[in-house]
Amino acid sequence: MPTHHFSPALYQSAAPFYHFAEHAGTGFTAGIIGQRRDDGLLVSDDVAEQCEAMMTNLGDAA
Repeated sequence: MPTHHFSPALYQSAAPFYHFAEHAGTGFTAGIIGQRRDDGLLVSDDVAEQCEAMMTNLGDAA
């Protein structure tokens, strides 16, 4: 049975997905993007900055 996680530190989207799901020792994500935590907007137009924010957000989702 999968375990689903919502991180209170991340933007709470109305979209119907979890920040992180774990099943049989494997983790799955959906919607972890380079967005700001307070309003869900992208951190900038720069892809490198979006990737950095995405990795930070991913760390908080797990």
